[in-house]
Amino acid sequence: MNCPRCGRELGVKRNLCTGCGLFVGNSQASPETRDGPTSLTIEGFAVPGDLDGCQAIEAIPLLPLAIEWWIAKWRLPQTRAQLLGEGVRITDRQLPQIYNLLQAGARRLEIECPELFIRQDPTFNAWTVGTNDCAVVVLHSALLNDLEPEELSFVLSHELGHIKCRHVTYGSLARSLTQFMGALDIPFSKVLAAPLCSAITYWERQAEFTADRAGLVGSADLQGSVRALVLMALGSRKFLPIFNLPEYLSQARELEGFWGGFTEWAGCLGHPYTVKRTRSIIEFAASGTGLAIFNHLERKGLLARRTPTPKQLAASTEARSNVVQAPTSFCSSCGFQLEPKDKTCLVCGEHN
Repeated sequence: MNCPRCGRELGVKRNLCTGCGLFVGNSQASPETRDGPTSLTIEGFAVPGDLDGCQAIEAIPLLPLAIEWWIAKWRLPQTRAQLLGEGVRITDRQLPQIYNLLQAGARRLEIECPELFIRQDPTFNAWTVGTNDCAVVVLHSALLNDLEPEELSFVLSHELGHIKCRHVTYGSLARSLTQFMGALDIPFSKVLAAPLCSAITYWERQAEFTADRAGLVGSADLQGSVRALVLMALGSRKFLPIFNLPEYLSQARELEGFWGGFTEWAGCLGHPYTVKRTRSIIEFAASGTGLAIFNHLERKGLLARRTPTPKQLAASTEARSNVVQAPTSFCSSCGFQLEPKDKTCLVCGEHN
């Protein structure tokens, strides 16, 4: 069997082509990994801390319904009116290239396609407003200027992940609770609010890990997903071609000690450190759960497949027969490029 993209012969027990990094599935894998789920459920890819937080919020009597009503009847209409006035709504007739990325992510994540707006803003950001049943996704214009389609697909699918995993309403509820406790004019109100703030921001960080997994699944492109996160940290595409990913990931290992967790907790950060998010999606992609989900997408015909052209096939054959110049090689576990001398992937640690 040959890779449908580059034509390189595929060995047994390979999840990704070592010639171009394309996910190709693995007929020799275990039945659980090979067959995968029959549908994409929240429980099938969300991190445990996120699921626990959602269940805790759902258990609050009446409050989630009240917050959802307030968002649907007051906040969402106002925000949408502002976006209609100052932004650009993306549809199949307005910038369809971007809309197609949104549709593809929604199909893979098995949700309805929400409204999408572009808002002029020089910061790297995207956000979602609304309820779990009716949401609007907003992209800042800086992302359009600096991200390639594969990277933008990750950002869009990340926001779709928030919708699928019920983060939209629950995030608004969590922030409302924090603001209410902090605004109470009673002695020690700030002290009383601190544990709640800590618990809520911990859940928000776990929800971001889940949304990153959704971004990977919706984009179906690990390298594009990682590049998107790296650009959030680096802020420059100019140096991306010489960026040392393994060296960057080593920073995550240094954050495993006391100070990494303490600074996230003490700062009440709603997002995990970017380097931790980057390492997390690489680990998820190479895990049994991640591979099972990709096999599920493959069975449904939702993974990109490109038939190699005769020129590509000829170039691949020439590279394999050229003993002087070693062909480019990619890790069969995570899909990242290997140096000719590397037997072990510096990104995921898999022996190739």
